[in-house]
Amino acid sequence: MSSTPISTQPSSSTDQLLIDKLDENIVEQSLRLDDLAKLLVTLELSIPGLYVAALRLATPQTKLPAESVSLLISQPALSFAFVLWFIALGLSLYALFPKNYTVDRHTIRNSPPHEFKTPLSIDAFFTLSARHKRRYLVGSCLCFFAGVCAAAYSIL
Repeated sequence: MSSTPISTQPSSSTDQLLIDKLDENIVEQSLRLDDLAKLLVTLELSIPGLYVAALRLATPQTKLPAESVSLLISQPALSFAFVLWFIALGLSLYALFPKNYTVDRHTIRNSPPHEFKTPLSIDAFFTLSARHKRRYLVGSCLCFFAGVCAAAYSIL
């Protein structure tokens, strides 16, 4: 080992600004995912409603509600689309509701082998919170898209 000291210098204002923006980005990730979940819930409630309205306009007005239910049963792709849309809505709502975490407010960051041990550090809290929401929202998007594909297949 060399006995000469390593020269250092304070970080520049640009470097400090980048570090601050990174920290803000990590903290705001969960808020942005909440906004995405709210938009997904809106879409997942409106698209099936519009689809039902379009089906109702496309079918003769003489059909009774019982015949509309038999339409769902007779076309499995249509039933599958509504099941997928319902699952997507459930996943979005589950991502939107807060999850409880035990957080040690005096620990900023843990070392990687024990990064996600309980109680969580502040950094691990934001990471796990965003990861939890992201997983369920990705599943919601996939189910919703599959539901749209199944609905499109049902009218072919």
